[in-house]
Amino acid sequence: MIAQITDWEDLNLMGGTANLYYNNTFVGQSQINPKQLNDTLELSLGVDKSISIERKQIDKLCTEKFIKSNRIIEKTWSIQVRNNKSSAVKLLLYDQIPLSEHSSVDVEFEAEG
Repeated sequence: MIAQITDWEDLNLMGGTANLYYNNTFVGQSQINPKQLNDTLELSLGVDKSISIERKQIDKLCTEKFIKSNRIIEKTWSIQVRNNKSSAVKLLLYDQIPLSEHSSVDVEFEAEG
């Protein structure tokens, strides 16, 4: 979970480690950096155990083919999100896309759904 705080410049925050509490229970620590240049301050709140996410590769949709001297590998992943809370939640989901360290390898992303 990430908290996004707008108008944070008016809060006179000091940089450093912040202790995080939820329902009067300590849940972890995050870093406050008031020197950031964004208009929205983002604080990591850790993992919400009431929301489960499963990411798995779908083998039957993965292909490998050769076109001339190029090898093309396509991989398909499924991401399933389950809200185990009794109320609705607003969720932004980000996935990591691999980057190539070799100039001869291109990585492209195609989103579905």
